[in-house]
Amino acid sequence: MSRATDLMGRVALVAPTVVAIVAGTLWYIQVQRVIPYEKLDLGESEAPRTSYVELSAVAHPSIQVMHREGRHDGVHVYYIPLLPPNWNGRSPISYFLRSEIDYTAGLGSAPSDDSGAFAVVDKGVLEAVPPDVVDRLKRKGLTLANAPVALNTDPFVDQGIYLIVTAVSSGLALITWVIILFAYLATRQQLRRAAFKNPSS
Repeated sequence: MSRATDLMGRVALVAPTVVAIVAGTLWYIQVQRVIPYEKLDLGESEAPRTSYVELSAVAHPSIQVMHREGRHDGVHVYYIPLLPPNWNGRSPISYFLRSEIDYTAGLGSAPSDDSGAFAVVDKGVLEAVPPDVVDRLKRKGLTLANAPVALNTDPFVDQGIYLIVTAVSSGLALITWVIILFAYLATRQQLRRAAFKNPSS
């Protein structure tokens, strides 16, 4: 085995292991950190200074839209308008509640279009509403703000990428370890056979 091949084998072994350790460490830091949520009352407050908010508003499921976002048919994502209590029906809509339902796993919930308005007080992360959802909302005749955002209440929304990288890197590291182990055993077996055929050498 050449030095270049040996070096490539070492890199293939070490790289995913290091990535898995770093990603796992970042994920642990994300889980342990205390997030300060800014209170945002749509009936009183101005625009928040952070994307982490505790939002108080009135949800209007009668004008919500459903979006699949490229997922399989069993997962639906609903965008429910969040409005101030004194909304006049004409003011631009800036905020939505993102509600995800996985029908195949029986996870999540969302109110029906026939549901009446209800008060919402929830914590989450504000994220941009997808452009195609914006288009559908406009086709319903709704007036939207220039950059509408949705409240994502998923507690793992900021941790998913670290979990994915950790899982993938760990899997690659495990596969690499197995390949190297089999290569080592095969090489050892070949050396034994060579030594058996040439005992004097």
